[in-house]
Amino acid sequence: MKKRKLLLLLLSLLLIGQLACQKNNSTVKPLKIGALLTTSGPYAGFGIPYAVFYRAYIDYIKAHPDKYPYLKGQELQAVFYDDGGDSALGTVLLNKLLSEDEVAAIVGVFGNWNIIANQKLLEESLVPVVCFALASSAPAYQELGFGYKNVVTWQPLWESEGAILYLRAVTAFGDKINKISVIYTNNEESQSLLKGLKTQAEQDVRSKKAELVYINIDPEDNTEEIKSRLTDLPNNQLIIIAAGQNLLTKVYPLIQENPLSQGLPILTTYANMSVNVIPKEAYKEKASPLYGGAWWVYAANNNEKTENSHNLLDYQDFCAIIDWTDSINIQDKETFKTDNNAISAYIAISTFLVGLERLKEENLEYNLENYLLVMQEKQLAIAISGNANSNLNSKNNQMALALFAFEPGEERNEKSATFKMIEDFSTAAELFAKLK
Repeated sequence: MKKRKLLLLLLSLLLIGQLACQKNNSTVKPLKIGALLTTSGPYAGFGIPYAVFYRAYIDYIKAHPDKYPYLKGQELQAVFYDDGGDSALGTVLLNKLLSEDEVAAIVGVFGNWNIIANQKLLEESLVPVVCFALASSAPAYQELGFGYKNVVTWQPLWESEGAILYLRAVTAFGDKINKISVIYTNNEESQSLLKGLKTQAEQDVRSKKAELVYINIDPEDNTEEIKSRLTDLPNNQLIIIAAGQNLLTKVYPLIQENPLSQGLPILTTYANMSVNVIPKEAYKEKASPLYGGAWWVYAANNNEKTENSHNLLDYQDFCAIIDWTDSINIQDKETFKTDNNAISAYIAISTFLVGLERLKEENLEYNLENYLLVMQEKQLAIAISGNANSNLNSKNNQMALALFAFEPGEERNEKSATFKMIEDFSTAAELFAKLK
């Protein structure tokens, strides 16, 4: 009789314990992250692939819990809004993410307009702000009179890339380059690239160096007027297009129309080194070869691994998500696999996950202080990119870019197009040291 009572007591205690565990698990709040994703307005061409992959990655994480054991027992949710490229609307939506949606982190906000307009709001948010999309990290590190203490990001800044553009031009293309045309426009992106380029050129005090010819072009001008400003190009050995997609797609075809300038090598920003940006004229046999920076590198020539061995594995993971999701049309999947914007979304979310994994390893609860602690304590292997020390007091966590060449492939179309790495990651300081 006593044994039976004891057995019943043990079973009761076991049942109570199980119910308590179930109750405890059911009360674990989802971990919500938030972002502003631009899927309409003037920047939708960049924002749509970013947003599509962002959503696909979150869905993939939910569908593959065994791959992310540090999330066990806690659901990762994402709340995002379309700001239409409007900073005023972005401020309203960012406030909504923080106050109404109560997100635990801001991950991968898209657009300089949002970052610049919401400096104070982000700084006072008391949540981690991880990775701005593409080059939007500029305000976090430039001298704008404020300093984020809760930001983890290291994407290239336009001014830093401008300096690297100049140094690549004078170091990677040989000593025979004695005249370079720099084509730019008047928007913020291009002006920042130009400023960095000019500043670096002024610091080049060699007695014999390339002459720079600056050509200001408004993409909205009529074709004949733009052509008239490109007449001096045949007297150059290299062209730098220090601007984004709008200017590249406008002037590249015109450069190819002129038999005397057709085929001249063109160096441009990393933001243009994406299959969905490259002009169709670049696929023709005698077209100007296109070169540009890259802040992500997954494989070197002939698919050999680079010294950053995680790059290839990261890229394979990125491709696996694209192959898995139904939100990307089958015919668009290969293009997505080389899209800078989609890759930027992968890097943003992957970087945030690194912090969660480290918290789990050290058995620390999620909060701003602990998250920043684990992100700063050791070097980060940035997904599909280089290594960086996440020192939040530094302005140059990863001011290094690789040099890529666009290759149209045997079929000379988007399906066969690839990007070949010419030179590995280098900072402006490292490239400057090569000048004799």
